[in-house]
Amino acid sequence: MSFGNNNKKPVRKRSKNSTNGSLQSFDLNRNQVVHLIHALVDCCDNKRLIASYVDVFDRMQVTDRHHKEASSNRNKEWQQPFELTELLGILHSLVQQTRTDTPPLLIAEAHYTMGVIYRRLNQNNRASHSFLQALWIQASCHCSHDDDDGHNNNNNNNNNNNNTVSSAIDLGLTRTRLALCYASNGRYGDALHLLEMAVQDFRAKGGLPETHELVVRANKAIEECQYYSTLATESVTALLETEEGKHRTRDSSVTKRLSPGAA
Repeated sequence: MSFGNNNKKPVRKRSKNSTNGSLQSFDLNRNQVVHLIHALVDCCDNKRLIASYVDVFDRMQVTDRHHKEASSNRNKEWQQPFELTELLGILHSLVQQTRTDTPPLLIAEAHYTMGVIYRRLNQNNRASHSFLQALWIQASCHCSHDDDDGHNNNNNNNNNNNNTVSSAIDLGLTRTRLALCYASNGRYGDALHLLEMAVQDFRAKGGLPETHELVVRANKAIEECQYYSTLATESVTALLETEEGKHRTRDSSVTKRLSPGAA
């Protein structure tokens, strides 16, 4: 796994009946975005304003259908910068217009998706901010799931366990995304901390095996972070030693000139 932005990453299909904003995808999957935007529209009351966003979104999809023969991937993802920018505008506006009773995980998915888009546009700082917002919401909801598990009867245990597992995996995915942003900005220590937490989310809480693609990719990212962190440390050390050597040489020359026996 490279810390660049052009990697091809795995896509996990989303359940057709999902309403809690599952984030289990590393890509900007078209079907997921369509589902997300329609779900956000359902949580908004300003229908006149929302209609304008829907018109723009529908026009984007019509344009895609007219040009889908140009690329075999166009029916899977939005890739052009102008498309991504329009999607950002729609998502930002919809999130601001949602009602207070909107499911928090739906808002988390919107922030996560905006983070993915910012990464595509090479805007790591904004991507980090979006992933952080998603992470705060997810972590809060995950803690609520953990609290509820201790108070529910056996009839609801299976549903609660499934929700907890899905929540843990989504947490791990967001941590991984945020970690890659940090690593791209040279914050390898922060990235390593998040990646280690992500592996714990995937394995201990999410129940994924060591060979699962998400776990393998997170562990690979940990190895790369450790490698680049070591390189950065060595570079800084070498630079400091070079500067220290220059100061010693200069101090030595000054001492010689000032010594009594100097010519």
